[in-house]
Amino acid sequence: SIYFLARDAELLYDLASLAVQMDDSLNQKIHLLNVSRANMRDKGLKSYLEQNGITEGALHAGLQVLFVDTGFSGTIPRVIGELFEESLKPQIQAHLMVSNNSQYPSTRTFLTPLNSAAYSGPVSKMHGTVVSYEHIPRYTDRSSHFELTGGLLEPMSPLGSIDGSVNPEIAVLYQEDLRAYFESEKGQSLFMQRKKIYEKLLESLQSNEAFLQKTLTSMIFGEVH
Repeated sequence: SIYFLARDAELLYDLASLAVQMDDSLNQKIHLLNVSRANMRDKGLKSYLEQNGITEGALHAGLQVLFVDTGFSGTIPRVIGELFEESLKPQIQAHLMVSNNSQYPSTRTFLTPLNSAAYSGPVSKMHGTVVSYEHIPRYTDRSSHFELTGGLLEPMSPLGSIDGSVNPEIAVLYQEDLRAYFESEKGQSLFMQRKKIYEKLLESLQSNEAFLQKTLTSMIFGEVH
């Protein structure tokens, strides 16, 4: 199950939702979770996670969770992981847009429209680019805590506080533009090109994994020295 962390990963969630909208099985794996640095230590966080399907029981039953965020160190996924048993932590992973933590991979391709050098620049030079992305107007303010409303925990923001760029009208225009581009001939062509690249990468990784497993097995039984 893939959980995009709001607010910063909201646009990534929007695009992912468009990409899987015709596949019910994949669509059910995409979620938007409102957890940020401002509320990640709130006492209601674990209950909020459970409300969204991330429970001790589900993890023990084999649930694998991937958190998607912008960058840089993966603090929020780490804090979430600390809420669960040590043995379950390998089932809680993260993927960032830009990462300076060797534990979490990153995919900078999402930032190339803002910085053509995003592919190759050092992480230390990427802060401004990530901030530019994070300052794209959002529909709501950042949540600072959780409150029980109608039997459900809801992420809440303090009245009169603005964190980042909040503009519902402009945010809707960005969402509409994102859908229009994705559904255009150019957008679909780019999406299919990228999809093929990642399919080949996955195939290569799986092949290498199978090769490594075979090699390790041979070493264990003394067939390789």
